[in-house]
Amino acid sequence: MGAMLAKCIGPRLAILAFPGVEEELGEVARAGDAVALREVLDRCTAGKEAVGWAGSYAAVNTADANGCTPLYHACVAGHSKCVKLCLRHGANVDAASHDGSTALLAACSNGHAECARLCLDAGALPDRADQSGKTPTMAARDRSAIPDGNGPHLIELLLATSAEQRAHLRELHAADWNRPRGLFVCFCRGPNLHQGR
Repeated sequence: MGAMLAKCIGPRLAILAFPGVEEELGEVARAGDAVALREVLDRCTAGKEAVGWAGSYAAVNTADANGCTPLYHACVAGHSKCVKLCLRHGANVDAASHDGSTALLAACSNGHAECARLCLDAGALPDRADQSGKTPTMAARDRSAIPDGNGPHLIELLLATSAEQRAHLRELHAADWNRPRGLFVCFCRGPNLHQGR
């Protein structure tokens, strides 16, 4: 229960406990300054005893005015060290900005294959669309028209992950379907179950 509560209200408490932390985290993640990002997250972790929340977990999931988290900013800019640091501190890999964009979509839209791979390895949903209906796969396809070489690699990553997730879901479904189930039968001798013989 405590962990769920920290996930729900932790980012809001981080803003209250450390005013301006969401902007500061966004700036250092955008700049790719992993050392400064670690310092801010550590500062938030050090203050967690005073405010009673999950410190860096809450801080790393704070969003700026546009709903963008430090992970999102790091993926837009292609700073894989900052992405790793955010994920290590418990960043919600599927957190969406106000327009529904996720860090994975941002990485794919900007052609950052390493950031996309890190998000996928952390469990990002490869088929999640933003409010306009754009998915990471669509962004990677659009990226293929640009001669930077990352579009096809991004598509391979996304398709492989989608196939792995579908196979895993099929395995889970098959395991659940084949699981022995108990049959519970209630025999009673009349309308009153509590009545003795």
